[in-house]
Amino acid sequence: MHTSTVHFQLNEALTHLQEIISELDDGRMHSDDTPELAVALGHILDHICKAWNVRELSLEQMAAMSQEEHDRMCSTVPNFHGRRVLGEFACG
Repeated sequence: MHTSTVHFQLNEALTHLQEIISELDDGRMHSDDTPELAVALGHILDHICKAWNVRELSLEQMAAMSQEEHDRMCSTVPNFHGRRVLGEFACG
């Protein structure tokens, strides 16, 4: 595993999560900010997906990726070798 890349991506995700939590705590994010929350959470998910999907790639391999390959790495949700089903459902 390429630990420095995984560490970097997870640290980026953590930083963005902390920003969202801070905005919620400070009242800077409100119930009508759903689009902003969706964008922020999508960005965090990109970092988590990339951390998993590039964990075995060298820096050289990552640098050689096309933009399309990079986008796929950031948007392909891993199932972490488990049985998970992704889909739309209502929580609550």
